[in-house]
Amino acid sequence: MPNQTASIIRTRLLTPSWLLSAGVVALACFSAGLPAQAKQSDKQQALYATADALRVDDANGVSVFTGNVVITKGSIVIKADRFEVRDGPNGAQIGVATANGNGVATFSQDRDVDNESIRGRARRINYNSASERLELTGKAVMQRFRGNTMADETAGERIVYTAQDSKFVVDGSINGSSKSDGRVRAVLAPKPATDSSISPAAPPAAN
Repeated sequence: MPNQTASIIRTRLLTPSWLLSAGVVALACFSAGLPAQAKQSDKQQALYATADALRVDDANGVSVFTGNVVITKGSIVIKADRFEVRDGPNGAQIGVATANGNGVATFSQDRDVDNESIRGRARRINYNSASERLELTGKAVMQRFRGNTMADETAGERIVYTAQDSKFVVDGSINGSSKSDGRVRAVLAPKPATDSSISPAAPPAAN
């Protein structure tokens, strides 16, 4: 039965009713790793996907998910209208998430800091497992949350995020052109005070 399912995956577009039974076979070729500094344990997690339809091209190493796509890998979650993933050099997986119309694709991941997470959105999200690099293009926004409270936010036409060292670069325009005003915008909150930065209470007066 598994061989029959795999054969069906390779030869035709899958409808939603096939996804639960075919998903394990389709995802066997995914073996990517994303962040560090962001959640390091995500590297060892399997990648899972759900969508309305899937087309697999084994000969060229390409899989295309379409319709209400949700990609998960550990704490990583990518949502898009379309997600294409192909085999890269040295076993890397290179994915592109896109949105239809005026929508945006979204990305989120927990950090190795208590109750912190990174969230991003853009018209297009490029993901490279080998370099642990994420590129958000078109109406790009990246946010850092502490619990449910947004701490930092940056916005531009393009944001490049390297999960390995938690660094990112924001461009207000691409190649000198942008539908916006070409400016980068950021809101950066101060880090919360630690116990060591709080002055100790004065001792009670002696009687």
